[in-house]
Amino acid sequence: MSNIPLTIVRCSQVSRGGGREGRSKGGRRRRRIFSGQSIWPCSCSHCKPYQSQYHVCRSFLTSSWTKDFANFCDWYAHLLRKSPTGTIHIHVLGNIVTSNPKNVEYMFKTRFDNYPKGKPFTVLLGDLLGRGIFNVDGDMWRFQRKMASLELGSVTVRSQALEVVTAEIQSRLIPLMASVTGNDSDAGILDLQDVFRRFSFDNICKFSFGLDPGCLEPSLPISKFADAFDLASKLSAERAMTSSPVFWKIKRFFNVGSEKQLKEAVRIIDDQAKEVIKQRREKGYVAKNDLLSRQRRGREREEGKIVISIPWSHTCVNMLATSAT
Repeated sequence: MSNIPLTIVRCSQVSRGGGREGRSKGGRRRRRIFSGQSIWPCSCSHCKPYQSQYHVCRSFLTSSWTKDFANFCDWYAHLLRKSPTGTIHIHVLGNIVTSNPKNVEYMFKTRFDNYPKGKPFTVLLGDLLGRGIFNVDGDMWRFQRKMASLELGSVTVRSQALEVVTAEIQSRLIPLMASVTGNDSDAGILDLQDVFRRFSFDNICKFSFGLDPGCLEPSLPISKFADAFDLASKLSAERAMTSSPVFWKIKRFFNVGSEKQLKEAVRIIDDQAKEVIKQRREKGYVAKNDLLSRQRRGREREEGKIVISIPWSHTCVNMLATSAT
């Protein structure tokens, strides 16, 4: 799969940013967004059957893109590579996808306040992320970002992170890699993607809230917690791939199919997060250096409804979300 980074925004956000339409010399429609960039339809052999303005949308609705691409991200990456500006418009989803560094800088730095996540996005991930930093806008986002920046910017936290990662490398990652090396071709085979996923999950759990799931033990145990988080992330993201949110909302209402699986996975995650918080409260936060304990010690001294209104289970889950990035 291509390593092209993606950034997706909704068309309603672009309109507030001053987007306008025009035509190229060849007569193809284009739309100006961000800092003067344009969106062009793809004209490669894969997309020739869809040479109307909505060729990408038609390909999405009919799933014809699956004939040439193994997954959704590969198709997006292909369209972005063929776009002169690194930007494409998915009309049916109401999204604009860009890999253009200037556009990304414009959204995340120059005019960040003009590109909120918006309700359609927060609804998709709401069951998993709740009102954590990755799923809120406005004052709630600013408050959580400020608190996170104060902690992550300190020398103590950086030193703690270094210790956690170093210990994980020396005690687990290196021995695991060494166990499958040797002259014997049958010594063992490791799925590196799975290994580094486990490595990231262990580090995030230990650094964020002092929990060691042990995913990178030599036996590579199956962690119910880690599997539930991966499944919930996958199913939440797949909501965005439906042609209309009505479909997954109906399944959620009747508690069937993927929505039933998502509900169960989120329950496992919430139960684990609440258990961690309960243990921290019983043992106290003073002797712990994990991020959750540090933030909790600081926030216990704060007053105000905004602090009380953020469920700590959502805080834990949003910390875990960083391991998937």
